[in-house]
Amino acid sequence: MLQKKGVKELEGIFLSHGHKDHAGNLEMLLQEYSVKKLYLSGKDDASYKKTDAKALAKEYDVSVTELAGGENLDLGGAIGEIWLPDKTNYENENNNSVVMRLAYGKTAWYRFYFRWKRSKCLFD
Repeated sequence: MLQKKGVKELEGIFLSHGHKDHAGNLEMLLQEYSVKKLYLSGKDDASYKKTDAKALAKEYDVSVTELAGGENLDLGGAIGEIWLPDKTNYENENNNSVVMRLAYGKTAWYRFYFRWKRSKCLFD
């Protein structure tokens, strides 16, 4: 879809976590597009090892931003509010995912991937 629209450069890629179903095409994206920045959780030292996202970023000369949680990122007029768990969960690595609330004007969208019990606390 990006190729059909003539996209050649990506400002950034956010990886929620390093499992193949979320990060498996990272190398293909880095090969196909000029990518400025890769955003990763600075607190997940478990799942990113499966993809070795930092090594791929280094190989393709892409800047890495390790998110700490609490950031409000200016994404070209939209604001990405970043939430992270307090500590790494080694039993269920999905629960280490980066959560982003993306707000543009009066519209907000939440992106998260982990068990509801864990995510419910974010919305209470």
